[in-house]
Amino acid sequence: MAGPMENEMVLSESLNVTWGRKGNMDLLESWFMELKARGLSEKTVERYKRALSLFTRYFGRDPRGVDPKKAREFRRFLMSRGYSPRTINTVISALSNFFDFLMEEGFVDGNPFKQKGLRVKIPRSLPRPLSNSEISKIMSCIKRMKTKVAFELMLYSGLRVSEVVKLRKRDFEFSNGLVRIYVRGKGRKDRVTFLWNSKAIENLKKVLEEVGDEDRVFNFKEGNLKEIARRVSSKCGVKFSCHTLRHTFATNLVEMGMPLEYVQKLLGHSNPSTTQVYAEIRLKKIEEFILSLSNKREERSGVSLARED
Repeated sequence: MAGPMENEMVLSESLNVTWGRKGNMDLLESWFMELKARGLSEKTVERYKRALSLFTRYFGRDPRGVDPKKAREFRRFLMSRGYSPRTINTVISALSNFFDFLMEEGFVDGNPFKQKGLRVKIPRSLPRPLSNSEISKIMSCIKRMKTKVAFELMLYSGLRVSEVVKLRKRDFEFSNGLVRIYVRGKGRKDRVTFLWNSKAIENLKKVLEEVGDEDRVFNFKEGNLKEIARRVSSKCGVKFSCHTLRHTFATNLVEMGMPLEYVQKLLGHSNPSTTQVYAEIRLKKIEEFILSLSNKREERSGVSLARED
């Protein structure tokens, strides 16, 4: 077993080893190219590389001795080192993908990471949306118009921060009081979403007047915008991140009665189960409404319909 590991997925020099050959190409490099050919984003490929780094530091340079039992031991090892369930599952997915590739190349006979129950259960938590007063506080703390518009696009159109920074002027189409936005999304999946908040549309028009058709609207990098959100959060006293803005957009749509499949399309979720968490928000609101009705009825009749804890 390799030595101690930090609690971050850091690339290891052991990735330079050669595990078999495919023509004149290292198998690892061949796998990375295969991932890119499938349309996976650079960020996803980088995560897979980090997962493989963890693997080589634990098992060494030869994957052929890894069986299902050792895969489970590896999972327990990651858990003992404090890795989050989500990170562990990302590592398992990456290694399962890698072993599928090794099987196709005839390098191994089986996939020890494709076994039932290997993934770690992730506790589901309902995202807390921002209130109107919190949104007002946040926006009042942002002085630069471009920054405000970037935040409004996440809040009122559900864009990811990585999508906002890629937007060009040509990606916006104004029609009938709303804006159609053509998004180059996660995993190279394109989609269309909309902006219909009148104040946000007004601010967007001001920003676009200063931008050429082929130019990017924002000069931020993804990390810059996240850091700005942290500073604004501290300044205005409202705990939020860029992703909180997107959560708020989705939650508000569901609470207004928009079907989940529509919300899924606007958010760009390829897996419907990712959007399903918002159904739980809707059920929670329904329960709160029913309990409020029962309390009103109790006041009138003296009989409680509320559930007992």
